[in-house]
Amino acid sequence: MKKVLAPYAAFSSPELLSGWSDWGLGDAGIEVPISWMDSVNLNRAKIRGPIAITGLPSLMDRIQTQAGYGLASADEVGRRQAVADFKKAYELCRHVDFFEFHSGPRSPDVQAFRRSLLDLAPVVSDSGPALLLEHCDRFAPGFAKGFLDLDSEIQAIQETGFPARILINWGRSALEARSADEPRRHLVRLREHGLLGGIVFSGVCSASEVYGNWADSHAPFGPGFQGIAQDSASLMSKDRVRECVEQLRLAGVSWFGAKIQVLPKTLSLEQRVDWLKDVHRFLGELG
Repeated sequence: MKKVLAPYAAFSSPELLSGWSDWGLGDAGIEVPISWMDSVNLNRAKIRGPIAITGLPSLMDRIQTQAGYGLASADEVGRRQAVADFKKAYELCRHVDFFEFHSGPRSPDVQAFRRSLLDLAPVVSDSGPALLLEHCDRFAPGFAKGFLDLDSEIQAIQETGFPARILINWGRSALEARSADEPRRHLVRLREHGLLGGIVFSGVCSASEVYGNWADSHAPFGPGFQGIAQDSASLMSKDRVRECVEQLRLAGVSWFGAKIQVLPKTLSLEQRVDWLKDVHRFLGELG
């Protein structure tokens, strides 16, 4: 299966993608924010794996100053702005493999999201990137993102016929239910509906001085993995990860990824690259 890494969780400078193949990561794909597109285009020849572009960092920045912005916003002005921005981003990403979008903002409206999908359907083409709706934790007490619940996202895609599948982030599914079993349950549900698009392994801890308690902090892999990109406090154990990979195989999904935040922030670039290499090795152990 193809592997995808999220280097923006390891270092903040997109220019560092120029070292991707020199670091021995050339066969791995990347997941990066849309703000990194210029660097992706400059270094495309060095990246032999799939390229996924996510709109989440831009969305989270935007809702800090405009709470009603998003494809699932009940604020019609904010919804229409998000639709327009999706169209621009989709055009910029026409030649990558995956484009990830989201059912924000916080306190979302499923009917508004349905309207957005219908508005966007005419601009989607078979020659463009595969569309992945990344599921984030639902709006509820203690939420991190607070977007639509998974059943509402499934319903919106099925009722509109929008050509997208759903991507699971391991940590966000786990913290949504405060359960390390929830990511696998989400994968099973999506596989049964024929909407499973992939998974990004991003850990979560129930108690950690470094990565927080049930926080969306992209914690490392947990027990069963051996290396520097491992934390015994992480609930994302090797057994749980293998169960999730098996669901991908059953669904015929040919890739999976990992997004691990490298801490502490004082680590050097060389140390951060070593973390990425370790994550790459972990993914290779999974098949």
